[in-house]
Amino acid sequence: MKRMLKYALYAPILIGLLTFAACSDDDDDPVPADPTVMLNATSGDAFRGGTINISGTVTAPGGFATLTADGTAISGLTVGETGDQNFTLEVTIPETAQVGSTIEIDLVATDALQQQSPEVSFTINVVSQGAPTIAINGMSTADAKRRVAVTIGLNINAAEGIDELTVTDGDGNAVATVVGAD
Repeated sequence: MKRMLKYALYAPILIGLLTFAACSDDDDDPVPADPTVMLNATSGDAFRGGTINISGTVTAPGGFATLTADGTAISGLTVGETGDQNFTLEVTIPETAQVGSTIEIDLVATDALQQQSPEVSFTINVVSQGAPTIAINGMSTADAKRRVAVTIGLNINAAEGIDELTVTDGDGNAVATVVGAD
């Protein structure tokens, strides 16, 4: 009887030990960290009609899926890659962009688990290409009555157009004005 009582006391202890030993602390596979996008710079200057390169690194521990700039996928990156990947995006500035305005490009990476990186922004400052240049060629003729005729040819290089062109005489008096000379 003592022996049976002894086994009866040990049985719950043994079952309890086996239960705890059967459980492990191992969780299922942990969820990888969200992807990240790191830019080499967060802003840059560009001219109307010009281009600017945006470069950086994308990391996706859960396996790279896509990198988008304003919702458009950027090609050239390896799908499924879990390490760092460098990228360069060339952006063309619209001819219609106003000098002094800014253009914001938002980048987001997505991994194979559909986790997204925080949005990262690059700001493009639209700047002037500088003062226009004018090359002048011409000739003058005089007739017997001492009247002078002057013919002048202008070659204007102004990437941003000219709002107004004024021709003056030797004393600085305006002789002719052209408005909206593009």
